Amino acid sequence: MQDALAHATADNSINEIRVAQGSYKPDQDEGGNVTPGDVDASFATLVGVTLGGGYAGPGSPDPDVRDTDLYETILTGDLLGDDGPDFTNYSDNARHVVTAAAGAILDGITIAGGNAAGASPHDKGGGIWSFNVPADIVMTNCTLRDNSALDSGGGASVRGTGGQVSLSGCRIEHNAAQFSAGIRIFSSGSVVTVTIDDSMFTGNLAVGDAGGLLLSATAATVTNCTFVDNVIGATGVFARGGGMFVDTGTVTVRDSDFIGNFSDTWGGGIYDRYCDLTMIGCSFVQNTSRRGGGLAAANLYGAAYIASCTFEENTALEFGGGATMYGATVVNCVFVGNDAPEGGGIHHSGTSGDHVLLANSTFYANSSSDGPSIWVNDNVPTVTITNCIVWENPAAAGVSSIGGPGLPTVLHSNIEGGFPGVGNISVDPLFADPANGDLHLLAGSPAIDAGHNWVVTKDLADLDEDGDTGELTPLDRDGNARFADDAGTLDTGCFPPAVVDMGAYESPGKPISNPVVFADLNGDGGVGIIDFLALLATWGPCPETCCLADLDLDGSVGISDFLMLLSEWDS
Repeated sequence: MQDALAHATADNSINEIRVAQGSYKPDQDEGGNVTPGDVDASFATLVGVTLGGGYAGPGSPDPDVRDTDLYETILTGDLLGDDGPDFTNYSDNARHVVTAAAGAILDGITIAGGNAAGASPHDKGGGIWSFNVPADIVMTNCTLRDNSALDSGGGASVRGTGGQVSLSGCRIEHNAAQFSAGIRIFSSGSVVTVTIDDSMFTGNLAVGDAGGLLLSATAATVTNCTFVDNVIGATGVFARGGGMFVDTGTVTVRDSDFIGNFSDTWGGGIYDRYCDLTMIGCSFVQNTSRRGGGLAAANLYGAAYIASCTFEENTALEFGGGATMYGATVVNCVFVGNDAPEGGGIHHSGTSGDHVLLANSTFYANSSSDGPSIWVNDNVPTVTITNCIVWENPAAAGVSSIGGPGLPTVLHSNIEGGFPGVGNISVDPLFADPANGDLHLLAGSPAIDAGHNWVVTKDLADLDEDGDTGELTPLDRDGNARFADDAGTLDTGCFPPAVVDMGAYESPGKPISNPVVFADLNGDGGVGIIDFLALLATWGPCPETCCLADLDLDGSVGISDFLMLLSEWDS
């Protein structure tokens, strides 16, 4: 392998090295350029040269036949061939199996047995090490397994001065490090762009932060990925993000699953510290932490937007069984069967300036032994719960399912036991089959056509991918039309002819043709003079529950509503 790299270095016309099945060690070559047993030996990638594994190789009828599962190609740091289970006999392994320069391309390669145990920065990146170069790395159908690091990035450590990192169809499994056992990607200069899709992070073990993946100072998109059984084993403040830790930058996670991850302190599935985090269509199942079993969004300087996600059977030892968060918008989400002493479903804490909005979400069978299922701290200035269903959430004796020292605003929601607020009800929502996890609404449910369209959030995540983030969120948790009129149900909510349902799932009905736009009082799909005249016609106190021109929902139509309408003009 080292000979092939040397040959490609001397011949600029080579853009691909095909690697046959078998194991290759970085301290071995025929040219005498490396020293056997040298732990500093590493496979150095070349700019624009693809290392492609999984070929049948010499001795096969067709050496170019490729099957990455059948003909596994392993680049290994186990120089003496004596590695044992659980990282025993690793002291004589290569520090970095692969050293990735800008322009590295790896396809169908397994990287194993690295042990980054040198002095800094060689205590990072046992499998792959990339340091202070543009992070232009492409990995397709690769596996990082059984690598370790004294500091961070057991599987891979990428410290980039800008650049783009892409992983597709990869497995990051059973790596270990003090911090970020699986992969660590961060910027030491310009923002690093990261794309990860169809990949699995499983069984990685860190002592401190980030079991599976750490992203810092990145613009990242993670899609169709799975984080399973990643563990942070330490106790204390640096034990955050069992599956994933996101720091500064912007991160979008779509259609990904976080299952069975553990952290001792914060965020069994994910911990968000300073990041602008968007999560769409994700599932958090059976994750565990002290605070925020599924998700902990501390995001002190960022914002969290959580849409169409499911939090199921997560556990927190202190608070926030499903999630704990400072400032966040939660839309079309389901919280079911989560548990914590306080805030079995969700826990809201934070500081001055934080705002939490729960919209069109369903909370069912979340348990709390010492407090409410939805817990609101008194230092969160505003917590608003709208168009939600909160039902059969066991709480401490004599405690409402929504509570805490703070006082949330609850509107147009179905709250078991009742809760003060306009449009709230307390009636069995008639879930289809709650015992088996089906929280769709049966025909005749009092939650059908009972919400308020104005408290549906704007489609900031563009769930329908039409490029319009100014419209109100047009889809429900299943991706069905959110604004659909059930002709067999009397509208008890606000905004005919298609009043939104309460909860995460919309009942089947006839979708309206126009997008629903905030402040569009006549339903023609835009805001203009007719809407302005309608607002003027209802100026003053609202005589009834459904007062369309009361845009700020304060019970009267006035200057604030006028200004809000103007801000949406021609939208």
